[in-house]
Amino acid sequence: MKRFIPVFLMFFLLTSCITQQVGLTQKERELWNKPPDLTKVVYTGGDGITIEKAIVIKEAGNERNGVAAEYDFIAKKYGVKFVDWKPGVQSTFEEKGKRYDSVNIQTIPKNETIRFYFDITDFYGKW
Repeated sequence: MKRFIPVFLMFFLLTSCITQQVGLTQKERELWNKPPDLTKVVYTGGDGITIEKAIVIKEAGNERNGVAAEYDFIAKKYGVKFVDWKPGVQSTFEEKGKRYDSVNIQTIPKNETIRFYFDITDFYGKW
């Protein structure tokens, strides 16, 4: 029995690492494994502090680039990720026929929580 436990733990660790991309198509895996392309991304809308002033992300082309554009926007405003701020809770929701991401960050060292709203309708669900 004692020999079984290390073998089981090794199996569990290996399968938990491998299963991250299970369920993705080959095209989706390739997309998420290459660096994002933000060269065509356009930011419009407001400052993102309320849903009415959401930052609209256009021309991202797909979800990979769109999500990267969200964090690029935050980095341009608040500095280096994990140095000046760290990501918090992120959620996606629909309101009035549009798709939004709500992204919380925690500033360092002030420890303030700031929430951004992004209108992701243009790229949501695109691979």
